[in-house]
Amino acid sequence: MLAVTVGASAGSGSGSDGDEDGGGLDLLAVRTIDPPSRMSAAAGEVGMGDGGGEGGWRAMKGGMGRAVLGRMVRMCVERGGVGEEVLGGLEGFT
Repeated sequence: MLAVTVGASAGSGSGSDGDEDGGGLDLLAVRTIDPPSRMSAAAGEVGMGDGGGEGGWRAMKGGMGRAVLGRMVRMCVERGGVGEEVLGGLEGFT
């Protein structure tokens, strides 16, 4: 699971950095969160030890590539993206 924190840009509103109105979103933080289901071993992964190996649970190898992570972050901060949609929904609570 990926948690992306965005905030309203502190631009001056002149649009000098390529934005039409100088607004937009800035990336504040990116965190990966492992759900509780990844914290425990699945049935059959914990070996009783057949004498030859150590057995036990081992974390999965691999993960999310940098290109996928970059694409997800861009989808959150781009104009009209997920970040603007979420912040727009939160404005309805004020």
